[in-house]
Amino acid sequence: MIVTTVLHGRTRRDGRNLIRHLTKPENQFAYIAEIGNSVAETLPELIAVMEIYRDASASLSSFHHLTINPATDLAHAQVVCAANMARLELDPSDVRPYGIVLHGKPRAEPRGGSTHGHLLLGHVDSTGKALDDGWSKLRTERVSREIEFALGEPPVLGRHHRAVLKALRNRSPEVADWLERAFGANPPLPRSAFAPGARGRARKNQLDLPKAKAVARAVWEQCEDKAEFRTRLAEAGLELVPGEHADVWIIQDRKSRLVGAADRLLRVPRQEFELVIRATFGRDDEPSSAPSIK
Repeated sequence: MIVTTVLHGRTRRDGRNLIRHLTKPENQFAYIAEIGNSVAETLPELIAVMEIYRDASASLSSFHHLTINPATDLAHAQVVCAANMARLELDPSDVRPYGIVLHGKPRAEPRGGSTHGHLLLGHVDSTGKALDDGWSKLRTERVSREIEFALGEPPVLGRHHRAVLKALRNRSPEVADWLERAFGANPPLPRSAFAPGARGRARKNQLDLPKAKAVARAVWEQCEDKAEFRTRLAEAGLELVPGEHADVWIIQDRKSRLVGAADRLLRVPRQEFELVIRATFGRDDEPSSAPSIK
């Protein structure tokens, strides 16, 4: 279960863009599962209420946008339950307007559930008090582990694993024991498949980043002989080229649009991937002019 959170809604355009995203036609389905702490009945009405609360306060943002991404195909009611667990972590007094939208769409990769949720949580309540969102990344990562445990999802190794374990020891020791059995107390931390800002750049360049990532991973997993990887990747419309740094290889499409660092995309340690590459065809290429990835 991956839960992401971002503070959003500085302008009316932000709200309109989010509504457009939540109702885009490529979804198999998209519907409002729940609206609470508000008289609003539609998304535009809900966001309008949040904007009114924002404008009546000193806050610059009107809502938090959280995504709820299960690793398995959960029932819709379970996704709503997960969204509410994340919501009450940030708003334990349960006073801020909120809405939960469920989406169904095919995944670019077989991993992950076909249904995911979006939670819109008002940043400001009816009294003008802004939500205390300090340490929100750490808190949502911790509640993600609690949701996984409660709903029978497999545990996910997060970026703040050690801090989450410490917090769970005091709050939910049974979840802490379960998580430590899965990963240990001090494992190597995971790296994101995409560097910061990669999704935004891809949208600007009209590149379907999740699809390109899925293609690259599928090719890698299908190549018993890794010497074939570069050729098979090219057949799929992608290229493996050296990055600006000596130990980095990047994957891009035929229009030289950056997909990402190969080791991140393939979930292979960088040194291990470099050894595979050197063993198969060396590193005789000139450095790429693609954007640097560290």
